Amino acid sequence: MAGTLKVSKITNDQGFTKGNLIPYAEAGDVGQGGRQFIYVVGGVEWVVHEFREDGMFWLPSNKVCDIFMIGGGGSGGPSYGDQDTGKGGGGAGGALWRQGYTVTGGTYDIHIGEGGSRSSVGNQSGGAAGIQKSISQNGADTWAFGVIARGGGAGGGSDNQRRAQEGGCGGGGGPRNSNGGWNDGRSSTQDSWSGWTAYGNSGGSTIQSGNTYGGGGGGGIGGPGGNYNGGDTSTSQGGSGGAGLNFSGYFGTTVGHFGWFGGGGGGGTYRHISTLYNAPPNGGAGQYGGGGYGNTSREGSQTSPNVYSHYQLDGMNGTGGGGGGATEDHDEDADNRGSAHGKGGSGAVVIRYQL
Repeated sequence: MAGTLKVSKITNDQGFTKGNLIPYAEAGDVGQGGRQFIYVVGGVEWVVHEFREDGMFWLPSNKVCDIFMIGGGGSGGPSYGDQDTGKGGGGAGGALWRQGYTVTGGTYDIHIGEGGSRSSVGNQSGGAAGIQKSISQNGADTWAFGVIARGGGAGGGSDNQRRAQEGGCGGGGGPRNSNGGWNDGRSSTQDSWSGWTAYGNSGGSTIQSGNTYGGGGGGGIGGPGGNYNGGDTSTSQGGSGGAGLNFSGYFGTTVGHFGWFGGGGGGGTYRHISTLYNAPPNGGAGQYGGGGYGNTSREGSQTSPNVYSHYQLDGMNGTGGGGGGATEDHDEDADNRGSAHGKGGSGAVVIRYQL
């Protein structure tokens, strides 16, 4: 049943604290912390607290709560120069969900995991000796109420430069690696906790062959990352990021990505004279979950400039979505955007209880 966002009972009491409104309800016995609003489902009014950064959650008395939490997403796989390959997508943060959990009145620390950062990127200037290798990063853990939602795994690079990483959801594998297992997506390391449902999936894979031009997609909390698809420089496709999960029925559509969380990042794609292809996140084009698209490049020749499509590479903050994988950096652009890989989205904790 669709819910209704109800704001008539919420007024601003203490202004801004660390970027969030700290409001109170004019009626009812409610706590404080994060962004608060009242969401109505089937005539039942729920107080919702959304944390997108570190904070304190306070309850005046015992409450039966539903709680969702997700770690920061991993960044997409990095590029390092003119090497004709796309890279793996970043995995989403692992997630935990618990319904009907009696939380004792009091104060609780909430720690939100940051998304994996996008480091300095590659530069082909000066040949191999002048290359600055970029590094992908795992997302950080989110923790609260004595449990931990793990940060997502970073996507992998190519040619034995950087292996995909395990995480809450695993990073997608990068191509053309001769080291054993480096072309494979990595697995989830999300812990299980008594009373909580854990979500985490592995990243997608690619292959070692010299005719591989894309990376695997990062894992999502709703499904694994997609594998690299395509056989030549006209049809290559990085793997789609794994699907997210929809919690809008509990918290509405103003949290996460329209109520969805935990989509994996798309793998990077390299092509020659062809249409560009940004591998989609979140389980496919048009899906929600906060993951970033894979980067893509089209190279007309080794002497003419590349064409790039930098379409929403970064994971969305507050969703735990994974970042998109890079593509090659053939050009000597001042900003080196050809090799850009997406940052991971920061995590979140969302809590509700009846008004």
